[in-house]
Amino acid sequence: MRSCTRPTQAPQSSRRACARRGSHAAASDASPPRVLSVYRSTIESFDVSDFDVIISSHHTVAKGVLTRADQAHVCYCHTPMRALWERPVQELATVPAPIRPAVAALFSHMRVWDAVSAARVQQFVANSTTTQRRIARARHR
Repeated sequence: MRSCTRPTQAPQSSRRACARRGSHAAASDASPPRVLSVYRSTIESFDVSDFDVIISSHHTVAKGVLTRADQAHVCYCHTPMRALWERPVQELATVPAPIRPAVAALFSHMRVWDAVSAARVQQFVANSTTTQRRIARARHR
């Protein structure tokens, strides 16, 4: 059984890269229309075939990694995609009016993908009781 772990002390350059990626993810959550479809295709392109157990850390699309039936997939969930499930009206209000119909269609498509990708996960682990309730609502688990 192979596993993938992150070193506890990453080199300084790796820590900076991780911090930048973390900042980018947080910033992108505020404006999902521009990045959701890119995130989706990126996560689905990851090759995790060498691993028996996949642990994804998710707030947007990480749970969407494609796995085989014989691989265990555990998702540490920070929150389901709130822009899609809890506040789509507020998110759409931030988008220029001429492109709102296209973004609304993207949201609808992403809700379907989000539900399908959530079904690929064998176990969700919530980081709080609030997140646990959100998972129960969005995932019916």
